Amino acid sequence: TTRPNPSGSGFIRDGFTGNVIPPSSFDPVAVNATKYYPPPNSTGDPITSQNNYSNSGSRNIDLDMWDVRVDRVISSTQRFFARFSKRETKDIPPVYFPNDIAVAQGRIIESDRVRGAVADYTNTVSPTMILTARLGYARTLYIYDNQGLGFKPSTLGLPQSIDQTVDVQMFPRIGAGGYVNLGGNDHRWNAFNSYTALANLTKIAGSHTLKFGFEGRMFRVNVREAQSNGVFSFGAGFTQGPDPNRASATAGNSIASLLLGTGSGNILQNSKNTATQSFYLAGYIQDDWRITRELTLNLGLRYDIDTPRTERFNRTNFFDPFVASPLARQVPEYPNLAGGLVFVGVDGRPRHQYNWDKNDFAPRIGLAWQLNPKTVIRTAYGH
Repeated sequence: TTRPNPSGSGFIRDGFTGNVIPPSSFDPVAVNATKYYPPPNSTGDPITSQNNYSNSGSRNIDLDMWDVRVDRVISSTQRFFARFSKRETKDIPPVYFPNDIAVAQGRIIESDRVRGAVADYTNTVSPTMILTARLGYARTLYIYDNQGLGFKPSTLGLPQSIDQTVDVQMFPRIGAGGYVNLGGNDHRWNAFNSYTALANLTKIAGSHTLKFGFEGRMFRVNVREAQSNGVFSFGAGFTQGPDPNRASATAGNSIASLLLGTGSGNILQNSKNTATQSFYLAGYIQDDWRITRELTLNLGLRYDIDTPRTERFNRTNFFDPFVASPLARQVPEYPNLAGGLVFVGVDGRPRHQYNWDKNDFAPRIGLAWQLNPKTVIRTAYGH
């Protein structure tokens, strides 16, 4: 009933007859949503009738962890071991709502699932040569499991198009100020995978101890994060009056605003779904050269390269300072305005988010000099 104030400036509102909202003014989505509030189980505050539902429960934290390792002596010169490790944790919050409406509580069960495996091989090829090699794998899966998953928003009377648009169907977040929220929170499924392969060879040749090595890693990150299927907030402001801008006479009530369907909403879906991959590769060579009994020289060179990540479906972007700006048409005095957001794999662009850095050479040099039986001078430089 907000309308211009006939007796002055601003606006005024009229209260409902008997301070009761007639059912004909109820919003049908709000009526369906309020069915998911648990019924009272206590008298609560005698004046406001609030705080009339109470429940308690226990929170469970489960931990399961074990390791298995096998060592084998293949021969007098060859050894091998393998290990597999597992760790799982699960954080289960209490259930405060009755089972038939628990889907609306907005509970989150958090899980961490960690797996790791390694195989290592050592071979004394000769009295002057040793070879070691290793393969490794590590995986961490983090699950932020929304217990309102699978709930169709159209069940509340919201458009069926929401059911079809969102990545993951779940109970929307409906919040009335001063009351417990219905639904809410997001849903996440994040997997981090690392694969490792490395080998080292040590060879003694006269006064030289030569070392060669390689390391390669592949990183894969699969992320699925979905927000609530709508975030709807209701405050007392829409049902306060008679001045809509002040709660001087009747402060209003957020449930009344909910029943009228007068609230605010912001986001329907904000997903961060990616499946990225990148590599780390490195190799090195080192020579510990014992020039004399008193003088040893260490010479080494390592080369590293981190490949720019790619995304399986090209769902990443980056800022290109040289692309023609879409603002150039709106600002005629700057026709050459440049800079904008571009997507990978489009218009001939590479699938990588940033440029390769292929110049990571890392030299190092060291010197040890025994000046006399009681004094050794050491110096080194690395870059």
